[in-house]
Parts: sequence; structure tokens; C-alpha cells
Amino acid sequence: MRKTGAINPWINFNGNAEEAFTFYKSVFGGEFTKITRFKDLSGPEFQVSEDEANKIMYIGLPLGKNNVSCFPHFLKLFF
Repeated sequence: MRKTGAINPWINFNGNAEEAFTFYKSVFGGEFTKITRFKDLSGPEFQVSEDEANKIMYIGLPLGKNNVSCFPHFLKLFF
């Protein structure tokens, strides 16, 4: 029996991850496995500006046995 691997790409966006993943969902179907916004993790040690608060920090969409995930512009906050 031949086994096939899974492809689980991580995609980066610059502020429009929600739009893009909503489009992918309309094309491929399925439901988001998780949506985390920057404001969800905001606190004294991780302060988030108002204009970044509602942006997506993580979003995942299963496509068959694979999962497409996104950490949009996450590194921009730290580096």
C-alpha cells in the first residue's frame, strides 16, 4: 500500500488574511478550524495597537486531509 503525504502550507498576508481566507472558504468549502485575532492575546506583556487589534493572528482552513494556515505579518510585530 502506498502512503501519500499531506501538504499543510503556511501563508503570510499583510493585513488582508481574513478576506483571502473567506474567499478560499467560498471556493473550497469547509469551516475555519480556528480564528485568533491580535486582540485575543493582548495584555500587559503583549500590547496591541487599535489598528492591529482586529487583524488575524492565526486562521486555519482544512482542505480535505490538508490544512491551510496563516500567521499574517506576525513577525512584523517582533522584528
